[in-house]
Parts: sequence; structure tokens; C-alpha cells
Amino acid sequence: MHYPHIHPDHPIELLHVHACWELGYCFEGSGIFMVDSKVMSFSPGTVSLVGPEEAHLAQSLKGTSSRWAWVYLDPLLLLSMLAGDLEQLDPTPLRGAAFENLKQLASDDPLRVAMQSLVAELQEQAVGRTTMIRALVSQLLLLFRRRYMVLPDEMATRSSGPHRQLYRLAPALEYLATHYQDHLDVPMLAKKCAMSESHFRRRFIQAMDVSPQVYWQRLRIRMAASRLVSSDQTILSISQSVGFESLSSFNRLFKQIMGQTPGQWRQDRA
Repeated sequence: MHYPHIHPDHPIELLHVHACWELGYCFEGSGIFMVDSKVMSFSPGTVSLVGPEEAHLAQSLKGTSSRWAWVYLDPLLLLSMLAGDLEQLDPTPLRGAAFENLKQLASDDPLRVAMQSLVAELQEQAVGRTTMIRALVSQLLLLFRRRYMVLPDEMATRSSGPHRQLYRLAPALEYLATHYQDHLDVPMLAKKCAMSESHFRRRFIQAMDVSPQVYWQRLRIRMAASRLVSSDQTILSISQSVGFESLSSFNRLFKQIMGQTPGQWRQDRA
């Protein structure tokens, strides 16, 4: 386990990839988290699950930092000594384009409580520590599978974006993660990646499954969603802080992407 991991308001690590599974728990702070082409928001109490070879990065709100615990594991090797059906603990269906890697949960949610318990257990040297860790990992994987398992016909046959393509786009992705509130300048992004504009647009869509415009819009809305949960700023102020000149345009795009109005989003997570 890596704890505490304090992340400032610049990308945690651009296109970071692990050879194992990664469980994460956010203790404080808010921002956005990207896994391949998916863009998600995080806030205190968020539990994350990222699979092997899934490229990811995070960005805290501007002027802030976030505190995380990261647990790296090989679940089936860890749990191989347990009796029972190990297939029910296989995390393989918990990845790909259809799987939402971040879960924002209530304080008493069993998944959140189990993750907090795992972090606490890993910091102690109590009697029966190994057995308790195995039990908690089993509980976490079962809860994830029961709630969020992606059906076989929904699973991506490969990760959302080929890693080679993502690395070629690294300068543009890093710039967008820190300048999402600015006007979108595709020619400038293409130049950062040493590509022509047409070649950049084509590569971007191949890797991210969306155009640069749509990706930029998702970044702005996800960052606004984090601010709605973590601050008492007005909706107008938040919309301006992520680069919207019109509140009506912000409200319309927010509902389109998040499925709720900004007011409903804030109220449901109060």
C-alpha cells in the first residue's frame, strides 16, 4: 500500500500503468480521474478500481491537493488459499470501456467501509493481519461484482484506447488536464504532439473514442461536478471557473453528460 499519497493540482502521473490491480480510496480533495478514454470525478469517500495495463491519470481541483491510499494487488494469488469458488472473486469483468472505475459512495456504504477497513488493516501489524486482509479483499471484490460487473457482451475486447496511441497524445492530454477552463485550441494541441491537425484529430478519436471537442467538454463538466460536491460556490461561479460564459449552456451540457441538473447533482450528494 502507498499511503498517504498527496496529489497537488497537476496531473498525478501522466498515463500511469500498473502490471497489477489497483484499489484506491480518496480521503480528501476533489478533481477528475481518467482511465483510458473515460473521464470521472472524485471526492472524499471515492473508491477506485483500476485493472492491469489500464492507463490512468488524475487532476485535483485548481489550487488544492487530494489525499489517497493506493493498494496494489494480485487478487487471485492473494485469495488462492481461501475455500470457495474463486471465479466469484475474479475481477476481470470489472474493467474496460463499459466499467466505471470510480464509485462515489455514502459514508455508511459497505463498499466504502470495507475499503477504509482494508487501509487501516494494512497500516497495522495486528494478530491475524493476513487473514483479515484476504477477507476484506474478498468482500470488496464480491461487492464490486454484485453491483457493477460488466456482462460479457458489454465488455470491451481491448482497453478503451490503445496505449501507443495514448502515449502519442500525452502532451495534449496533459495540457487539457491543466487548462480545461481555457478555449479549446486543436491546432495548438496537434503541434504539441508533433502532428498535423487532421492527423491529430484522427489519432485522438482512435485512442479516446471521442473527438477533442467532446473530450474537452467532459473534462470541464466533470471538474464542475467535483466543485459542486466539494465547495459552496454558486452554480454560476462554478460554471465560470470551468470556462463557460453562459449558465444556460453549462446547465444544458451538465445534464446531458451527468444525467442531472447541477442543482440536483449537488443536492443528492450533500
